[in-house]
Amino acid sequence: MQATTFLIDTTWWLIQGKCLYDEAIDLKKDIDNLLMKNENKHHADYTETIFKVAIICFDCLALKKDFNAYGLQGGELRENQLYSAGYQTLACASKISMHLIKNEDLINTDIALRILAIFRRNGQAIGSVELAYGPTIALSTITSVDYLQEAIHTYFCNWYAKKAAIAAGIEYDLNYERIPEKHFENKIFKLFKCPITLEPIRYPVTAPNRQGGPDHHFERAAILEWLKKNNTNPVTNLELHIHELKENHDMREIIEAEMTRLGLK
Repeated sequence: MQATTFLIDTTWWLIQGKCLYDEAIDLKKDIDNLLMKNENKHHADYTETIFKVAIICFDCLALKKDFNAYGLQGGELRENQLYSAGYQTLACASKISMHLIKNEDLINTDIALRILAIFRRNGQAIGSVELAYGPTIALSTITSVDYLQEAIHTYFCNWYAKKAAIAAGIEYDLNYERIPEKHFENKIFKLFKCPITLEPIRYPVTAPNRQGGPDHHFERAAILEWLKKNNTNPVTNLELHIHELKENHDMREIIEAEMTRLGLK
């Protein structure tokens, strides 16, 4: 029984840690986006970010209570577990409120897991074995399947993107030095800015403009990462596939000539 309890609790902590890590990364992206000069931001973006901060704060408070639970017994332990359940309920309520603002489904995998977690903690507080461990087993099963599907999907997308890029003659090196920030205002580099990163392009690739007019130019790594998850041109929102990209050797020669002049190569 002790071994089973240890295994279930360990699984629970791993799930909690992974969820909190994902929330923190998502919040960082939102804050970075809000700090960027973007005229398309509106009040809903700020409200959503505030709710995400609240969710992480309540999750951390619940985790703190869980850490403090070790060594407690009797009434002190029950009080600790009820506080933990309360913080989890506030985090879940914040999550549901955020979905209401975004007009998304009120119940998804994450919210379902949170509700199960609340039942789990309350079950522990009142001494119900079924209520304490039943949700944990369901939680572990759902989360394992969910992350396995996500891992398989991510692997396939990366594999397909790499094959498609190679077939199109696009170099697939995504890890390379960008133009140093102190040279962003250079008169040559300023001519070639990526609409995704909003930074000077280091390795330019060109995408056709289906609306007519000049083609669009992107940082290679940025557009390849974009096309792993989207089949659209980020500028026009029209259909775009990796095999339609072309290395822009003329633009690259101009950029690299300026880099050589500045001693960056």
